[in-house]
Amino acid sequence: KNKKVVEKNDKIVALGEIGLDYKADCSLEVQEEIFEKWLIFAKNNNLTVLIHNRLDKNSWYSDR
Repeated sequence: KNKKVVEKNDKIVALGEIGLDYKADCSLEVQEEIFEKWLIFAKNNNLTVLIHNRLDKNSWYSDR
């Protein structure tokens, strides 16, 4: 469904705000799975991504 919307509207240039919310009722595992799917969708459709992250110490971009 999302791909059809993007294909029909050349004004769509970005996807966002997507990311991880450490205070959400949804598990991080589920959030990460959905986040990855959105990143793949954006890449496949040449879309810029606006990322949301509450800067938790366990953030996906932190040094591990």
